[in-house]
Amino acid sequence: MLFRSASGLMISSSSTPSDAIVHHPLVVLGVPAYNEIRWIEKTLRSIQSQTHADFRVLISDNASTDGTSEVCERFAQCDPRFLHFRHPENRGASVNFSFAHERSSSRFFGWVGAHDLLHSDYLSRHLTALEQSPAAVCSFTYFEWIDALDRTIRLDGDVGIAAPQRSAWLRYLWSIAIGSDLGPMHGLFRRSALPVPSARPVAAGDLVLMTDVAYRGAFIAQSGHLYRLRDFTEGRGVENMMRRITGRSGVAGTFDATIAAYLADFDLMHPPGTRGHRMRPLVSWLLHDRLDKRSLRVTKRLRSVAKRMHDLRAWLMPRTTDQH
Repeated sequence: MLFRSASGLMISSSSTPSDAIVHHPLVVLGVPAYNEIRWIEKTLRSIQSQTHADFRVLISDNASTDGTSEVCERFAQCDPRFLHFRHPENRGASVNFSFAHERSSSRFFGWVGAHDLLHSDYLSRHLTALEQSPAAVCSFTYFEWIDALDRTIRLDGDVGIAAPQRSAWLRYLWSIAIGSDLGPMHGLFRRSALPVPSARPVAAGDLVLMTDVAYRGAFIAQSGHLYRLRDFTEGRGVENMMRRITGRSGVAGTFDATIAAYLADFDLMHPPGTRGHRMRPLVSWLLHDRLDKRSLRVTKRLRSVAKRMHDLRAWLMPRTTDQH
């Protein structure tokens, strides 16, 4: 079935839409949503209030049943920068995240959680940083965590696992062995650095994505906290996580699947026969050491050393005052 969006674009509500694309020369934000009636209007208004006002938004609605769809459609009718697409069925968060990315076109792209909030200069600061640093692939700030009443719970900061910037291989191996900060997941990306698919239906799929992107370029960690991430206490646990990721019940959240996703991305970047493919045994060993509970956990020791080095640097450097 076809319907006309607020911007006049004809959208297909089939399971494999071929004509649902949001075009913008500079920046598109994707908002994957499922049953977010408590928060979605606040989220969209925080995007609408950006000081950089020239953007497009693709709301990818995963067949919400609680009134989220009606709020999104009413909102899109009032602001032509916003386009609302509703899937005919819940296909899981990983498909929804990938859809928002793959069905849009722009130089820069970012994901906004449908229950999170942006500070008003989120776009302006990230766009300025990326325009001034052509080699960087992502600009981000650490999270400001908020509760159900939008009150600040805590402010995240650098935890000492930011990878060295100069070498693609060192960033990649560091991201696997030490881990990736999750702040970049809700930063602004250079679209050319995002893989397709951009989200994998596995546990820790966001870390798989961040490792892939880290190989493609450096991250810019800005001061302040431009992204307000809502903290939930309900619905936690592996079973609930996998049901949210896949849209199905009874899916096991094993790290074997996560390792397979890491290696599948590696094989796409470095096919057999290429020079880079020679690193695959080391990559596989590091992944098993980090994710397999029966391993020697060399990566755990490396992370501990990186954290202590960070703490020493933080103690030696003068403190600055946050503006956000």
